[in-house]
Amino acid sequence: MLLCLPFSPLHFNSSIYMMYLARWPDYFQVAEGPGKQIIGYIMGKVEGQGESWHGHVTVVIVAPEYVIDKKSFRSDKAYFVHLFVRASNTPAKKMYEKLGYIIY
Repeated sequence: MLLCLPFSPLHFNSSIYMMYLARWPDYFQVAEGPGKQIIGYIMGKVEGQGESWHGHVTVVIVAPEYVIDKKSFRSDKAYFVHLFVRASNTPAKKMYEKLGYIIY
């Protein structure tokens, strides 16, 4: 199970993971490496109405031995994507800025 991956700390109570999986299964994607080994996952959701309709990336987990490459995910015609990164996570902020994200 994803929650038990050795490189995946629990960021939320396990009931949060299950709610996301039940409500937004299309936004809970697994990355597989050689031999179908799970090397990471992304968990997100869509929310809002009208021009506030947007995607929200909640968790991105990648095994340390793999590098995140420039990828995109389905946005369901969202007007924007909100990605939360801890203020102390300077390497992630720099990476997302290079990918075109704006910090606000």
